[in-house]
Amino acid sequence: MTNAPKKPKRDKIKEAVFAIEPWECRHSADRSELLANIERQGKKKVVAVVAEAGGVSAATLANFICFAINDYQKRKTALNNAIGALDLLLSEGINFSSEQEAERAITTIEKEIGGAADYRSIRKRNAARKKKPKKI
Repeated sequence: MTNAPKKPKRDKIKEAVFAIEPWECRHSADRSELLANIERQGKKKVVAVVAEAGGVSAATLANFICFAINDYQKRKTALNNAIGALDLLLSEGINFSSEQEAERAITTIEKEIGGAADYRSIRKRNAARKKKPKKI
């Protein structure tokens, strides 16, 4: 039997540890720190230290990581809103409340992807086709 070190156990996260607030970077000459709001403590703490790697500065790497995390959080929120709107439509059918919730979700997603969704142009094109009388 070998005395190889055992992998540390990973605790399951049972509750949100980090708030959705944006993560931040704090840079110094030789390293950068990533800061996140720790919900249990109610304040920002250093959650990771980034060093230079492969000729890329610590600041560049930290900024990239920070952007990826913040972008993920924004998209996750937009998707959760869309799921909520779809759930409301499926459970209650189309009514004023579900229609408003769907519109909010669509607007949020459009902001995230940087423009109007393609389905709107398809919807307009299909509506225009229906209005034109067919030639006999």
